[in-house]
Amino acid sequence: MNRLLYLLLGLLLATGYTSRAQDPDLEGILVEETMDEAIVGEEGTETLLLDNTRSKIGRDFYDAFFRHYTELPKATTPRLPTDTTARKVTHNLELDLDALIVTIDELPAFGVGTSIISVTLNDQVIWQNYVQARQDVIEAYAINAAEIINQYVLNYQEVQRSLESEDQKGSGLF
Repeated sequence: MNRLLYLLLGLLLATGYTSRAQDPDLEGILVEETMDEAIVGEEGTETLLLDNTRSKIGRDFYDAFFRHYTELPKATTPRLPTDTTARKVTHNLELDLDALIVTIDELPAFGVGTSIISVTLNDQVIWQNYVQARQDVIEAYAINAAEIINQYVLNYQEVQRSLESEDQKGSGLF
């Protein structure tokens, strides 16, 4: 009797797993989640905004972030050196100043109506917080995140410009 029970349980489990298999016609296609994107370009700097949110909280945050981020003043054009023939420009692989990728990710949290939303800039987490489902909280956090991302980029560009100035330039020998 126990063998029959184990055999029946094994058959039920095996058919349960096979019925959940993905359709073979859709192999290689990700149908679970979608990613929305937008490009913000201004004076030589292009920013790609990626929306990787899963709920209405995340989507509202992305919309508010996008609205506010596009209104913020972007970086000024860099000053050109006087003699461009003697200067070799090497691009920093860590953060390219001409192409920025801002990703908004959302993870469900344990509380009802809350999510963990993180904003990354070129795969580096800059802003992360628990966000409630209240519209005023979502709007305030989105404005805060947009200002922090914009200020981070402006500070980074200013540091790069100051490191490229004549008084910071050296031979590399001590």
